[in-house]
Amino acid sequence: MEVFNIKGIFVKDILNELAAQFKTSLTENLFEYKLELPKSLGEGFIQGINFPNGVGLLQFKGKFNKQIVFNFTSKKVHPLKFFYCLEGSLIHSIKPDGERRKIQQYQSAIISSYYHFGHIYKFPIDEYFNFQVVEIDRKAFREHINYKLEDIPYYFYKLFADVEGVREVFYESNYTLHLAQVIKEIEEFDKDNLVRVNFLGAKALEALSLMLTQYEDDLKENNQQRILRKSEFEIVNDVENYIDQHLMNRND
Repeated sequence: MEVFNIKGIFVKDILNELAAQFKTSLTENLFEYKLELPKSLGEGFIQGINFPNGVGLLQFKGKFNKQIVFNFTSKKVHPLKFFYCLEGSLIHSIKPDGERRKIQQYQSAIISSYYHFGHIYKFPIDEYFNFQVVEIDRKAFREHINYKLEDIPYYFYKLFADVEGVREVFYESNYTLHLAQVIKEIEEFDKDNLVRVNFLGAKALEALSLMLTQYEDDLKENNQQRILRKSEFEIVNDVENYIDQHLMNRND
């Protein structure tokens, strides 16, 4: 197992530290940074960007050929994290002896650690992974909004007002069809320069809004929830395909 300790909490610092430890180079385009994984560890890339409003976006995509752990060790307040797992899985904990939680395909999670702890990402061996993280620097975010956090519902207030990182949060769910489409649009967008930066900034906020809508929906009783999840759609689609296939076979 190889452990990479990371002191930074913002995209540029994180990727610069990893590039130094991987002994590889880092590319930059209008403050979006990309790091190709060295062949000695596997294949794929990590890329991301931070915006002035406190919102950041990171993507991890590839496959490691050995057990890899990213240990985020900063004693500063870490960003509030919104995870979206498109493929594969990831084990998350906030300290070495802390509870280990698995985030899998079609799952999303809202995660906040205590200020004196960090985040630990444990990647599987020889398993393709693809997940995105919208990160919120709550102090910067609060300075850029034009409303008072005290005016929003308390369940949102608890997430965004904790600028000192005194509350641990781990909320896990299956993400929605709409959110799945936004994530796909972020991944597939192929424009460059200013067009790309503006697109990513807008889509990161859209993904955040959809995640909060999903979070609000999950707080309701089961019979009052109205949003279809991606995993539920996949099950329905599989059942429909199964029925269609068997009907075709019977007609033959």
